[in-house]
Amino acid sequence: MIKEEQKLSEKILDYLHKHPEAGDTLEGITSWWLDMNTNEHSIEKVNNALEILVKKGQFRGRCLII
Repeated sequence: MIKEEQKLSEKILDYLHKHPEAGDTLEGITSWWLDMNTNEHSIEKVNNALEILVKKGQFRGRCLII
């Protein structure tokens, strides 16, 4: 499971290198950035991948209130 999430985190970083101003929700990252189905299982994996990047200091999440 961790290996898959590590691969997802690398794909997220690749996307951000190509689109440095990008920002999105978990659902948006899952469906648009990674071209995955947005079900509860895949969104959880993407969230875990983002947490890996946050812990490494490679990503900063932000909560926006709408």
